[in-house]
Amino acid sequence: MSRHTIVHRNSDSSVLLNSANHTLHKKVIQLSLEETISELEKELTAKEKRQDEVLQKSREVIRSCAKAIRHIHTEDYAEAEKLAEELDSEVKKLAKVAGEDFHHIAQNA
Repeated sequence: MSRHTIVHRNSDSSVLLNSANHTLHKKVIQLSLEETISELEKELTAKEKRQDEVLQKSREVIRSCAKAIRHIHTEDYAEAEKLAEELDSEVKKLAKVAGEDFHHIAQNA
């Protein structure tokens, strides 16, 4: 075998090796991308669940505020005071669940 043939074979092997590395690299990137998308989906699903919980608690607080106001208008101050105490606890829970992500929703309650 001539030296040229050996170099040529090495060159072909190198091309095949580079091609295999490129394919492997593409697969690794694709897997990495799929894993990243999967993680993002999990994070967004959890965040959406928390947002739904914050919205629900926010609505409950608003309804309780309306009830307390009605009790004040009907001069049922004892019931209004009772609701106000419950609301204080509920607002603290709401703020805790809302955290930094959804504080704008909790503030509107």
